[in-house]
Amino acid sequence: MWSPDDTSICTIWNVTVEVYDVGVQLCLFVDTIVYDADDTIISSNTEQGGALLPDGAFTLDQQLRTATLAPVTVTVFALACDEFGGCIPTDTNPREITISGTWTGVSELMRSKQSYRTDEGRCKITYTTHSEERQATATLTIDGQVLETEYAYLNRSRTSDKQIGCA
Repeated sequence: MWSPDDTSICTIWNVTVEVYDVGVQLCLFVDTIVYDADDTIISSNTEQGGALLPDGAFTLDQQLRTATLAPVTVTVFALACDEFGGCIPTDTNPREITISGTWTGVSELMRSKQSYRTDEGRCKITYTTHSEERQATATLTIDGQVLETEYAYLNRSRTSDKQIGCA
């Protein structure tokens, strides 16, 4: 997501919102990169945080047509990242942000199934993942700043494993 400001600087936001355990736990990743008019990076910041969601704070319809996140406060920590993309949280200056959003599906629903099998002699394990995904538009509000994009996704996946002969 990007939002130009009034000094010819462009700010690019990459926001990932993940909700786990049937809408109970939220994980948030926010990358912010600020460029000047010459496409030079002025600053770059990566933050991560999580929160337990109150009942009903996140809704996702069964066909991935819409999703809504009611305003929720998340404590985020800055990440120190290396040139290879490895990041670790830093304990300095955590901050609280409030995020809310709506997503609207705009493409056909895509489904996939992946299986992986291991055979360790007597113990055989099959891992299966079922996924559904739909391209979406999104409007997020982070600390009062409205961000809109046509490049969002709604997805859902479930993973199971079957063990045979494993003790």
